[in-house]
Amino acid sequence: MKRTVFGRPLKKIGSCFMILTLVFALSGCHTYDGPTKEIGNLTIRLGAKEKYAMAVSWKWDGDPGNTVIEIPEEYKENVPIDSLGGAGGTNAPLTLFYITSDSKAKYSDIDLNTNYSTDEMVFTVKLSKNIEKVHFFSQSNGDDLKYVPIDQEDGSVIFYKILLIVECDERNENYYSKDGKLYNKKTGDLVKSIPYPEDSAGESNK
Repeated sequence: MKRTVFGRPLKKIGSCFMILTLVFALSGCHTYDGPTKEIGNLTIRLGAKEKYAMAVSWKWDGDPGNTVIEIPEEYKENVPIDSLGGAGGTNAPLTLFYITSDSKAKYSDIDLNTNYSTDEMVFTVKLSKNIEKVHFFSQSNGDDLKYVPIDQEDGSVIFYKILLIVECDERNENYYSKDGKLYNKKTGDLVKSIPYPEDSAGESNK
């Protein structure tokens, strides 16, 4: 009898401990299920109680002289932009940061439209000190993320393969950049989920 009476409270205590541990773990994960806002060409989405925000996408106008993507430190005072991409909710799929345009064309549909061509464009992404997580698309993701379409006056479309050079604020506690590549400051590991220009050059040489 003593074992039975003593065992039940222990099980309840253990269950409560597991629940509390799970709650604390989840509370440390940011979700961005708030409203969407525009900062120039940059689209952001606010998080819980609008205390933080993530960068969702950046719109390119097709101008080769306009290829610098600067991520601001804050959306507004005391609301840091702390992530590129992220979870839209507790059970929502991960949003990858991407470059978009006004064109409705998709690279996956090019077989349906013969009036197209392809090229490459190198963009520079400048990360602020507040960035804690980066969720870039990589070369392994779908082609619609790897290419940004730009409509031409003659009705044709140029699909630009996106390549990224990354610069990071030296005050950032999570990442640092070197030679246009991004590294984890704690481990020193290269962040591989980014389409660096060198990777594209390696593909073309195979």
